[in-house]
Formats: sequence, C-alpha cells, structure tokens
Amino acid sequence: MGNLVKMDFYRMRKSKSFIVNLIIVSVFSVAYAPVIKLIVAIMNKFVKSQTKIGDDSSAAGGMIEFEKTVNISELISSPFCLKILLLMLFISIISFTYADIANGYVKNIAGQLPKRGYTVVSKFIVMAIHNTIFMICALVGRIVGELLVRSVTFDDGFTRSLITFVLKLILLQSICSILLFVTTGLGNKTFASIIGVIISTGVLGGIYMGIDYLAARFLNAEDSYFIKNAPDQLLSVEKVAIINAILVSGAIIAIFLPLTIKVFNKKDVK
Repeated sequence: MGNLVKMDFYRMRKSKSFIVNLIIVSVFSVAYAPVIKLIVAIMNKFVKSQTKIGDDSSAAGGMIEFEKTVNISELISSPFCLKILLLMLFISIISFTYADIANGYVKNIAGQLPKRGYTVVSKFIVMAIHNTIFMICALVGRIVGELLVRSVTFDDGFTRSLITFVLKLILLQSICSILLFVTTGLGNKTFASIIGVIISTGVLGGIYMGIDYLAARFLNAEDSYFIKNAPDQLLSVEKVAIINAILVSGAIIAIFLPLTIKVFNKKDVK
C-alpha cells in the first residue's frame, strides 16, 4: 500500500495538469491584491474626473477606500480569493484520478494488488496531499500579494483561522471524494468536469435554496439547512462551524469512498 501511495504521489507531482494549475493558482493569488488596488485607483480617478472642479465633497463621497492593512486571519480563513482557483484545483484532481484509466495501465496496477480497491484508497490519500499543497500555495500567494500593497497584521482571530483552514481542507477532501467516485468508480471524466464547474461557480446555491424552500414548506424543516451546511457553501464562508463541517464532510466521505471502492472492485477494469 505504501509503495502504491508513493507511486501515485510521484505520478501526481509529475503531471502537467498539476504543475500548470498550481502555477495558475499561485500567480492569481499573488496578483489578486495588487490588481484590486489598481482597479480601486482607476475607479477613484474616474470619479474624480467626473466631479465638477471645486466640488471636493462630492468627489470624496464617491471615492472607494483601499484599506492600508489586512488581518492575517482573513487570508488564512479564505485562501482561495477567486472561485476560478477552486476550479483549477478540481481540474487537477480530475486529471490525476482519471489518468490511469485514460492511459490504459490501471489493469496492470490493480492486477498486482490483493484488492483492487487499494488503488482507490491510495488516490484518496494522495488527493489529501494534493489539496494541502494547493491551499498552502494559494495562502502563501495571497500573503505575498498583500504584502506588496499593504501591511498584514496578526490579530486575535489567528488561531480560529487556522482551525477554519483545516476544516475547509477536510470539506474540500469530501467534495473531491465525489469527483473520485465519478472518475475512478464510474470512469466518466466529462461528468466529473461538469460537477467541478458547477461546484466551483456556486451554481448549486440556487438549487439549495429551492430544496430548503420545499423542505420548509412541506416538511416543516429548517428553511436554510442546505444553504448553510452544504460543503461547497461552507467553503465560501469566513467562519465555519466545527461540528457542521466535520459531520458534513465525514458523511460525504463515508458514503462516496466505500461506494467508489465497491464499484471499482466489481467493474471490469480495462
């Protein structure tokens, strides 16, 4: 099992998709704060140019302020500053988990193991390493970018933000377990890509609202349960409830990881 994990990790870090998407995430993270500051400066210049000469009060009222400092807890709690960065991570995950099927050598690997399901467990472990690398690079990129344009201060929420970071990593792992099921279990890269796009763009928020509405209307359930507790929704909030995150991510992993192993063990691997 250990050798299988090492092999999958080596294959992941040598993957062009992993390298390219990690570079994109890092570059975008560094550029985010400077670009925001540039946009604010351009908008303020435009407002000032549209204001009548001598009417300083009107100009000041329309100006946008770019804060001179930012708390480190805000950055740690939200390492992915743009939703597209989450999509880059999903693309890399899908490419990695589908690679052995696409290249046609999964049958040789699975045939050397006492249980073919070990390949699924190995991928799941390497996915956790993959996601940790992406989140750390995104966070470091954000910190570097912020330091280029303003000060980063340590605040009282530092410890709590570290907990939130770990919780979001667990939530991300649970979402990736769904992608693992689709790519490795069902062998469908296209469907997995569609799921990745839908989750990363936040489209599911509207669906959750509809489900919550129906549940509240006909079942007398809480009117905002899914919108508050769905893993992709929890990823986007600054403070994550510890119990909720653990229960939601644990339930998803408990469902999809064994299901992937079961389906993979039964299917005819080509």
